[in-house]
Amino acid sequence: MPGPIGLHLISEDDTRYEQEILASPYDIAAWLKYYRAKANGPAYDRIFLLERAVHQFPRSYKFWTLYLDLRVLLLDTAHPHFHARQFARVNALFDRALVHNHALPLVWLRYLAFLRRQTDITRTRRTFNRCLQALPLTQHGLIWPHFLNFAASVGGSTAVAVYRRYYEYDPTKVQMVIEQLVALGDVDECLRILDDVLSSPEILYNPTIIDKSPLDLWSDFCDAAMRGKPRDTFVENLVANGLARFPDQVSRLYVKLSTYFAKRKNFRKASEYFEKGLKQSMTVKDFTLIFDTYLALLEGLIEKTMERVEERERVEEIKDHGMVQNREEGEQKEVSEVDHSKSVVVADLDLQMAQFENLMDRRPFLLNDVLLRQNPHSVDDWMARFALYGPAQLEAMLADMVRSLTTISPFKGKALHRIWLRYAGVYEANGDLVTARVIFDRAIKVEYGTVEELVEVWSGWCDMELRHDDFDHALRVLEQVLFIDHVSKQIAPSVVEEARKISFKDANLKPQQRVFKSVKLWTLYLDLMESMGDDPTTIDQICQAYESILRMKIATPVVIVNYANFLESVHRFEQSFTVYEKGVALFKFPVNYEIWNIYLSKVLARQAVVSNERIRDLFEQALESCSVAETTLGSSFVKAIVLSYGNWEISMGFSKRAFRMYEKLLGQKSILATLDRFDLRQIYLKQALASLGVPETRKLYESALSDEFLSNAQIWQLTEQLVDIETAALELTRVRELFRYAAANLIVSLRAADWGIWDRWSAFEVAHGTEATYKQMLRYKRQIELSLKEREVLDPSLAAGDNGGVVFVKSSTGPKVTSESLKKEPENPDAIELDIDLD
Repeated sequence: MPGPIGLHLISEDDTRYEQEILASPYDIAAWLKYYRAKANGPAYDRIFLLERAVHQFPRSYKFWTLYLDLRVLLLDTAHPHFHARQFARVNALFDRALVHNHALPLVWLRYLAFLRRQTDITRTRRTFNRCLQALPLTQHGLIWPHFLNFAASVGGSTAVAVYRRYYEYDPTKVQMVIEQLVALGDVDECLRILDDVLSSPEILYNPTIIDKSPLDLWSDFCDAAMRGKPRDTFVENLVANGLARFPDQVSRLYVKLSTYFAKRKNFRKASEYFEKGLKQSMTVKDFTLIFDTYLALLEGLIEKTMERVEERERVEEIKDHGMVQNREEGEQKEVSEVDHSKSVVVADLDLQMAQFENLMDRRPFLLNDVLLRQNPHSVDDWMARFALYGPAQLEAMLADMVRSLTTISPFKGKALHRIWLRYAGVYEANGDLVTARVIFDRAIKVEYGTVEELVEVWSGWCDMELRHDDFDHALRVLEQVLFIDHVSKQIAPSVVEEARKISFKDANLKPQQRVFKSVKLWTLYLDLMESMGDDPTTIDQICQAYESILRMKIATPVVIVNYANFLESVHRFEQSFTVYEKGVALFKFPVNYEIWNIYLSKVLARQAVVSNERIRDLFEQALESCSVAETTLGSSFVKAIVLSYGNWEISMGFSKRAFRMYEKLLGQKSILATLDRFDLRQIYLKQALASLGVPETRKLYESALSDEFLSNAQIWQLTEQLVDIETAALELTRVRELFRYAAANLIVSLRAADWGIWDRWSAFEVAHGTEATYKQMLRYKRQIELSLKEREVLDPSLAAGDNGGVVFVKSSTGPKVTSESLKKEPENPDAIELDIDLD
């Protein structure tokens, strides 16, 4: 309890309250009742009472709150500087309160608010630190808003430290922390925090924490950092860090960095980073952005320098007056005080123009570099680069060719041979054939993805020799690769026959080990040999080359035909026929059909010296070979050979042989398709009519009408042809029997009328018949129609409405057309005689 010094503050009116608290010293209600009684009294009386109360109840939040609020209120209008002792006493009182109430955040908040009225920043910062250390983590959220307000008002390193600590407390506020740090100018600390954020996906991609993409966050930070006055090295390191994090944003970051230096008049650095950006851009879009920005910078510099040149020219004009009028500042200066002379400015302009022109000249190459960085194995892009060089840039082009050949992987780049051919072609164009041959000799030894590429290299080497009329060297080049004796050292098997078993398409072997089986190279070699002359030695060498192709089983139909044509050209006809025999045995249908076609035509051209039996035997072999494939295509080929065979027999006077061959072929269903069978039969009947006459041809037609492989439409077409023949022979009874046969066997639906049978018969009777025969035709027509109706009643599916078209049903029990049946009209016991007046 306080000493006697405070007893004078106790009045007589307080006696009653004093007795109550003496009787019950730990009764908080009695103390509060006492305080409320003195609420309107002097401040000293209240301070005296509250001091006694907090001494009695050191952990009472209520009494400490009343006491602290009263002491702070008393200093509400006081200035901390002029009343420093009073403020210090209150600070000490807060410290006393926190001894027993350090876990109460409201006491701390009152203390911190009171300290912020004072000028002692260090004490305030330390008190905030003590508060955070004393309170549990769950209550720090009450303190940090005040701590951040304090940091914002103080600024400097204190604010940076506060925001750093706040980020550690609540990483979800990282975006606000970064913005505040950037505003404070501490980019180093901001960059450290940004690194942490970019490496924490759970924060970076959480929209409730950061509402920006990583790139936008980084870009905003860079923009804010560059708006200040950072060190150049810091900005360079910052962009380098960004390039490492966002390699797909090369253009954006380099443009940002170059623009930063350009604004600071450091054009050398700006150009340097523009050039780096152009050399590191990976897409055409990035390249275009950097190039256009770089170009705009140079254009701006040139424009300003030209203005300076014009200014110097005006200076020269008024030099005689000794003064220069500065239009912008309105000041006059001596001519001798002008910063730069005209010659210096003109030199700057020339330099800038040269830099601008150089950039424009390099644009195609820089753009090509972008494509090559995307795919360094692209032969097309390398070839496009070579095309950019002019005649005066030969060394640079050759250097790029060497670089491309050392860069491209043969298994990733397609058509690598094109670069080798172009490389050798440069030396060839400049007359250096020796170096070109050295290049070709090296090109044939390198790896290729496919054997076709190596074939192109050998072919290109040979073409080069031919362009310079060096036929002997061209032949030696081809002999070096083609003849097995020359290349056997490159093949694992030591025996030549084993080497010939190698497959040209065996990807397990190197291209150099199987290139000797290239048909293209062999064809080129044969063309050269055939152009050398027709002396016996050369002819034998050509034949040996063709035979080598056949032994290696790489011959194509074209090779077979060329070989045979060559032998024919040197009058070795029997050997040419032998080659055709090998060709048709080597290939299967349908390839061998073309060889057969040529072979037969060649044999027929020499039928004067070839026996008929041999020709027949060849035709039979051709038919047997082509009839193996039971397809429409095979049927067409058989038809062509049959017609050729038949025409030859007829031309030789063996018509009956031809007709027997037709009959034999038409009796086999599997050889000919329906359409080809009908066409062949029509040709057969036409030839028979011309050769055998009507009686024999009639028998052939009767056989054709009984052909079960023909459709109803084809049978009716044959019937019409026979009607024409019989009409021309005036065999009218036979014609009527044919019409009866067609009407009885080719059933017609109701809608499809009669297929023209009745109209044709009616026209015939009008031209050649009588009234009686016409009536007989009408009676027969009604009989057929009645039969159709009865069948439709029994089978509704025969109605035209069900199928929408004509339905033909071939009769299997109907009358057969023979010579005997045509002589006698069939009797109908149910026929009704009708006397119809046609008039």
